Amino acid sequence: MSLSVLRPLEQEQVEVIPFPSAAATMEAPSRAVCAIQSGGNADDVPAEDGSAPWGASTVHGSIFMFVHGRGPNDFLFILDSGASVHATPRYYLLKDMVAVPPGQSVRAANGKNIPIRGRGRVSLENFITLEDVDYIPGLTANIVSVSKLAELDYEVIMGAECFVRDNTAGGALVGRGRRVDGVYVLDYLLVPPGRVAAAAPQEPAAN
Repeated sequence: MSLSVLRPLEQEQVEVIPFPSAAATMEAPSRAVCAIQSGGNADDVPAEDGSAPWGASTVHGSIFMFVHGRGPNDFLFILDSGASVHATPRYYLLKDMVAVPPGQSVRAANGKNIPIRGRGRVSLENFITLEDVDYIPGLTANIVSVSKLAELDYEVIMGAECFVRDNTAGGALVGRGRRVDGVYVLDYLLVPPGRVAAAAPQEPAAN
């Protein structure tokens, strides 16, 4: 497995603004990345059926980090087109963490193999929900893999804004973000529990 990791995010590179919005500043990388950070408007509350709003989640800016006693980078997720796994170096973000077989690792951008120490799910109060996230101490950021989302039949669209759509539900929106200083800041990413990989297309039968 491979993992493409951005350069470390320094504290002064991230500006956390109380709601209604949060912003991040970082030199734009050459590949497509999407920074997921709390933010949004107080009216942007997900519906009771779990569907995502057009805006953000109920978690707002620096309030989220104050409640959890963590820094802004702890809750910054990078949507990485070069990563093969979802991963975090922060065990406290993971629920239901389980051990993985010894010897599993990912290859970082510097060519070194970094061992995987566990696997769990992220569930952050209707802000980010994501399963199959590896615990990898030594990473510099929380990583969301574009290819893993594609395996679940999600489509990631990056332009003036960033959208994650569910191809199995008529393109329903499950994530949305804004481009800020060359990166995309997501207000939410909601992947429902139990989502399974899309079935591979069947080859036509030979005559």
